[in-house]
Amino acid sequence: MSFFSTTLTLLPLLFTGLVQGQSSPNIQPGSSNNLIVEYGSVAITPPGRLLERSQTLEAPTVGTDATLEGTYVLIMVDADGAPPSRPRREILHWIQGNLTSEAATSLNGTSFASLTSDSPPLASYRPPTPPFEFPPRPHRYNILLFSQPDDFSPPANFSATTRTPFNYSLFVEQSALQLPLAANYLEVQNSSAVSPTASGAPSGGVAPPTGTGVAPPAFTGEASVGPSRGCWIGVSSLAAVALAALLM
Repeated sequence: MSFFSTTLTLLPLLFTGLVQGQSSPNIQPGSSNNLIVEYGSVAITPPGRLLERSQTLEAPTVGTDATLEGTYVLIMVDADGAPPSRPRREILHWIQGNLTSEAATSLNGTSFASLTSDSPPLASYRPPTPPFEFPPRPHRYNILLFSQPDDFSPPANFSATTRTPFNYSLFVEQSALQLPLAANYLEVQNSSAVSPTASGAPSGGVAPPTGTGVAPPAFTGEASVGPSRGCWIGVSSLAAVALAALLM
């Protein structure tokens, strides 16, 4: 039996939570089968749930809704690692191999079998780090699960210290990982900087500085120090009237 027919036979049994579970549309190969991902007590459901960067500092708990046989590889990649005005770029955030499935337990009232590994990661977890942008532009972080081949090894030119540019599809191909069995993704944005005032941020998307300069004087209805344009117009008008009186 081929890999594809075996996969299609097993998936309905192993991944019953198929509604909405998927990778983001801009990453291939992806999966429409649900991978359970939780950051602390926050479950990534539905896929694409928006989190703040501060909520993703620690690696998530990952699992399935039934115990799996075999060994697995997990890959996490930022599919939006460049500003919209630049060519698309991917950033690697995590590769963990030799994952095995624990016995299913109840988590928040649902069946959950966590995936764990005693092996060091091929690429240690790095939390999402989207830059501050105005308006905020969340990045999509995909977490994908693969069946691990017996002879699995990363490509010869792979280096865990080079996180970008990362070519996810080429890594999958050269590692003989086939198609992902399940996936999920979250959106993360960085809104830690001070939000712009009601007047809006200046062009370029940088919020106006706060607390570093002299605030403009509040409008009180009184004249500011120094002659204004209206003041000069008034003086000029009085001078014209006085000159006309002298000439009469």
